[in-house]
Order: sequence, then structure tokens, then C-alpha cells
Amino acid sequence: MNQYQHINSKTLTSLALMEVNVLASDYISSFLPFIATLILKKDYNKIEIGIIIKDFKEEFGISITRAPMQSILSKAVAKSLILAAQDGTYKPIISELQKFSFLSVQEEHQKKIDILLNNFISYVNTQHNIIVSNDEAIDIFMGFLDEYSPRTVSGKYIDSEYRQGTSNKNLYLMGDFIKTISHNDTNLFNIVQQLSMSYLIASALTFDEPTKSGSQEFQNMTFYLDTPIVLRLLGLQTQELKESYVEMFRNFTETLNPQYMIFQHTLEEISGIIHDCAEWIDNPQYNPMYANPALLSFVEKHFNKIQIELFAQKLEQTLLDMNISIDDMEYYNIVNHKSQIDLRKLKNKLVETYKKNNPQYDEEKHRNALDYDISSIEKIVKLWGEKSTHSYTRLKYLFITNNNTLAYVCRKYTSEYWWNNKSNKSPCVTDYYLGTMVWLSTPAPKMQNIVKLKLLADCSAATSLSREVMEKFIYELNRMQKEQTISDNDFLLLRQSAYDNNYIQKITLNEETAFKDDTIEQILEEIKTDIQRPMFEQIKEKEKQIELLKQEKTMLENENRCNKEKIDKINIEKEIKKEIKQKCLEREKYQIEKQANKKADSLYKLYFPSICAICTLILVILNFALSPFKFDKIVKIFLGVIAFILAIFIAMMNNNTFSLRDKLCNFLCQYYKRKK
Repeated sequence: MNQYQHINSKTLTSLALMEVNVLASDYISSFLPFIATLILKKDYNKIEIGIIIKDFKEEFGISITRAPMQSILSKAVAKSLILAAQDGTYKPIISELQKFSFLSVQEEHQKKIDILLNNFISYVNTQHNIIVSNDEAIDIFMGFLDEYSPRTVSGKYIDSEYRQGTSNKNLYLMGDFIKTISHNDTNLFNIVQQLSMSYLIASALTFDEPTKSGSQEFQNMTFYLDTPIVLRLLGLQTQELKESYVEMFRNFTETLNPQYMIFQHTLEEISGIIHDCAEWIDNPQYNPMYANPALLSFVEKHFNKIQIELFAQKLEQTLLDMNISIDDMEYYNIVNHKSQIDLRKLKNKLVETYKKNNPQYDEEKHRNALDYDISSIEKIVKLWGEKSTHSYTRLKYLFITNNNTLAYVCRKYTSEYWWNNKSNKSPCVTDYYLGTMVWLSTPAPKMQNIVKLKLLADCSAATSLSREVMEKFIYELNRMQKEQTISDNDFLLLRQSAYDNNYIQKITLNEETAFKDDTIEQILEEIKTDIQRPMFEQIKEKEKQIELLKQEKTMLENENRCNKEKIDKINIEKEIKKEIKQKCLEREKYQIEKQANKKADSLYKLYFPSICAICTLILVILNFALSPFKFDKIVKIFLGVIAFILAIFIAMMNNNTFSLRDKLCNFLCQYYKRKK
């Protein structure tokens, strides 16, 4: 772990320990637990401010200079944590310090940091196929916070002539990660938001200025706004930047009561940008590669040429509605040679610094922007005249920009080349510097919302396409067209769609050095894939529907087969039962017929012959017994007839004449059935 990584690790741990969400009124109190912990750990017999400043940075990675440290120690005296001695030192009150120390909760807060870092490491590995170590993750996170702050809380660049920014790649990775968790993981985003708020408070206290009066010297001033700031307030960049800047300037208005103005040349620059947008928005030769953020914003909002022209016509009234006045006075033409600055020397210094930060910086290409910036600084200096430059309140005028380099050069230039060698103020400061000065006077609950908006705005800035990568893309695409290594259709497709959906940033990670020979082919492939994706999704949806129908058909067939099997089983069972029943009936019928036949045989073979024999016997007996009686012949005849009839009947039954035997059997069968 190198020196900066060691500092970053300590700083991040310290930020996690700042319980800013429970602060009631002042932010200085958030440093009392740090002071208490440091005193107990170092076991001071007496506390000297110089020593505690040094030990504080070494222990916590936060550089607090003398004036704010004096305020913190004064707060500690007021809280009876330490006692002020007559020699300028302090005496610790151990029992009270122990109540404020956070030694017991360090492990719990470290877990929050570990969760954040582990999620970031996993995210960049999954989404971007990049392996990041824990120490590198700390550096990337701290670098992100440092980038969008007027000064690093660790004081890493205090002794450097110029503070080098974090790489575009690392800014993009962290910005992309934070934007993602802001939508998908509220708890994790809250950790980042808390750390960001802690950073802002720590950043505000790292300035070597009285902490209570940091914003007072900006009261009731006139702020001249730079073009990018006005574009953001107008919503002509990203929505996150607009929301953040509207809230920031509302906070400025409530705290500082300033007047907002823009120079006439700033209005002309903004109007020119908007009119250019109107010219290109419906132009068949529209080339997004050369589009400024305002044009890309209009494209995203689906504006047409007429709508943009109406927007341009209402620009001045829109600015007035936003309480931004236009300064078109001619007093800038008044020349006060004593209070003038060497514009050529200032411009050279600015260009030199741009090139130091970006060796490929093209002065001629950015000539108009340079001239506008130099003109703004010149006019602020003219407004100052021969006033003392020891107080912003007395100077009354200030140029507000989002250009850190411009603010840095102006501060360095005026400190070295001011006409009377008595300047310690800069005609130009950044919006973040001014914001930091007023944040200390903002109530904690309201600051939560400011921090969230600022954090999302920083993410938007970090993930927006960098100018260096855009220029590289334009150059390579034009080269490929000239060399005819790309088809006209692909060229037009890239020119039209390359800026949509962060195609370029996702592949290059906003880093110019990551732009390779095959980068354009990768971008083209991504665009075509996304164009075809709806069709593929429709195909997949149809395939899913077909698969579902197949599954339903299979289920239905299975169900029908099961039902058929059940029906067949039932039918078979019915057939079996029917067959069994039929057999039972047949068996019963057979038994009845057998019994009927047996009975019929008994009748005509046994009973009827017996009756016939009995009758014959009776006839013989009567022949002897009744011969003397009067009716003997009639009785004999009657009995003879009966015997004859029986004989004939028996003969007919044996021969089954007229089916008598069958009829008798059927009669007997019916009888036995009824009987059963």
C-alpha cells in the first residue's frame, strides 16, 4: 500500500465514523468524537494545537488547518471535554472524553465500508470484467469524492502546484456503480450518501478560514454565472445536473441573498449554442459526433427545430424568471490601467495549465471558449476597480464557474501578478467552492437532500462522455470513412446512434487510452444488437408462447390419454360386468330351463301317465262296482274319455305336437322366474 492508499484508507474509515445524520445544528460537533478518541489514544498530558493538527491527519487521514481546529477545540471546551490553559494549551478531562470516544464502534462502521467496497468490486467485475483490489476500490471511491470537491479532505495535494484529477475510467466506474445502486439497493446507496455528506462537512472544515464566517464574506454579492452553469440550470444537460444545480442555487439564495447575472457575451454564447442546436436538430446531415451537451439534451427530449427556436426566443424571459439578469452596460469600456491585468499572460497561464493536465489540448479548437473565459475575468476585475481585495463583501462581484482549472489559474495569477501586489482573493471561484462555504450553515435535514442531489449530479458528470474520447471517436470514424474501411450505412448508423445508451463510455470507460483499433467495431456491434434486440425479444416471446402451447398441447394430450384410459377401463369393467351378468343370467336361465324341463318330464312321464293309469284303474273298478246302477255307463264313458285324452296328451307331449312340450316348458320357466 503506497502513501496515498494509506491516507485514503484512514480517511474513508473516518468518514464512516461521522454520524452526521444525528447532528442537530452545527457540524463542528461531528469532530468532537475524533478529538476525544485521539486524546485518549495518544494519552496527552497537555494538548498543543500544532501537535494535535499533525496527529489528527496522521491518525484519521483528514487534514484540518489551524483556524477550523481552533473552532473544534473551542467547541470541546464548551462541552467540558478539555480545559483551556493560560499558555494556549489544553488539559484533557478523561472521564468526559470517554463518553465521546468512538473506539467501541469502529468495528461496526468498518463493516459498512467493507460491504460498500465488496459490492463495488463485484459490480465492476460482473459488469465490466475488471478486477479491482480492495485498496484500489478505496482509491477509486476517495478519488471520486475528491474530484467533485474544491479541496481534498486529506490534504494530499496541498504541497502540489496543481491537483491532478482522478482518471476518467475510475470516475466512470464509481459513477456508474452509484447510479445503479441508487435504483436497486437503497441501503447501500444510503451508506454512500452518508459518506458523501461526511466528506462535504470535512471538506468545508479543511479550509484555513474561520468556520463560522466562511459564507458571510459572500453575503449580498453579485454572482456572474459561467455558460455551463446556466445551461445546467436551464436543463440543457442531464436532468440530474439540473435538479442538483437548482437546489444548490436555491440554497445560495436563502443563505447569501445574492444577485445573479450573466455578461452580454455569455448570453450571446448561450444563444449561439441554442441556435446551433436549432440548425442541426432537423438537418439530414445532423452529426451527433459534433453535438454539444445541449443538442444531445434536445435530441433526448425529442425537440424539433421550431420548439428549439421558441426556446431561444424565450431565453431572456426564462433567465429573468430564474432571477438571472443580463448585464449589458457599457462601463466595461472604461479603462483603469492601474487595476488591469495582463490578459495575454493570464491566457498563456491558462493554456499552459490545460496542457499540463491534458497534453493533447488544442488551443485553436477551444479559442472561443478561452476568449469568453478571459473576457469574463477581465470584466470582473474592471468591476473591482481599485477596491481592496482582502474582502469579497467589499469587492461585491464574483465570477462563478464549474471550471476548476480556470478558478485555480485565476487564484494563482492574481496572487502573483496583481497590479498592487495586495490580492489574496480570486475574481473566479467554482460553484463547489461556494457551495462548500455555505453548506456549514445549512441545517442537517436539508443538507441530506442537497447531498443526494449533488451525489447524483456528480455521477451524471462522471458517466457523461468525455471530450477527449468524443474527439478520438470522431477522428477514428472519419478516418475509416475516408479509407473506406467502413460502409456508408454503418457510418451513418454510428454517426446517428453512437451517443445513445452510453455505448462509447461502456466500451472505453471514458478513457481515451482505452480507445483501441476495434473499438468502433465493438460500438457498431452493440448498436446493431440493441436495434435487433426488440425483434429478438419478440422472437423469444413467440418461442416462449409456442413452447407454452406445446406444453399445453402435451398436457392436454396426456390428459386426454389418461381420460381415454379411464374411459376404456370403465368400459372394460362394464363389459366384464355385463359379461358376468350375462353369464349369470344364462346360468340362471339354464337352471330354470333345466328345472322346467325336469318338471315337464315329470308331468308327462310320471304324473300324467299315473293319472291315466289311476283313471283306468278307477274305470275297471267302477265297471264292476257300478254295473247295477243307472248312470254307470255315463261314468264309464266319462272316465274312458279322460283316459283317452290323457293318452293322447301324453303322446302329443312325447312328440312335441303343436310345441306343447315347449310351451309347457316356457310356462314353467316363467313360473319359476316369477317365483324367484
